Amino acid sequence: MGSTQWLDSYSADDLLSDLWTLYLMLLENSGKNAVVLMQWSHLASFLEMCCGIYFGPLVGREGWPRENLEEVSLLVWMLSIVDPQEEDVRDTELFWATKAALRAFVFGAFKVNIVNGTFDPILMVV
Repeated sequence: MGSTQWLDSYSADDLLSDLWTLYLMLLENSGKNAVVLMQWSHLASFLEMCCGIYFGPLVGREGWPRENLEEVSLLVWMLSIVDPQEEDVRDTELFWATKAALRAFVFGAFKVNIVNGTFDPILMVV
């Protein structure tokens, strides 16, 4: 998995703020934001580092993704917008671990109340 030493000088609030800024830039994209983010700021590398945090060792752990629901949700949306491919990343093991983790959002998202991150028992009825 990739290095997370950069987190020592980067607070959780800074990371959340940057994730929101990037997300809004992608939503308000007229073509110019995507060019700046992908070519100049290396968005794919930043997303890969974030995947190392939120989809690396945390996946499968009790409470995941509820404990970082806002950050993980923003990251999932950005990954769906950017759609990085295997050749775009440095850590292919992390790439495939992230793809596997995204299945929880694709197949299980209807079970989670996005307002408070809890499971809704009404939706759990089979």
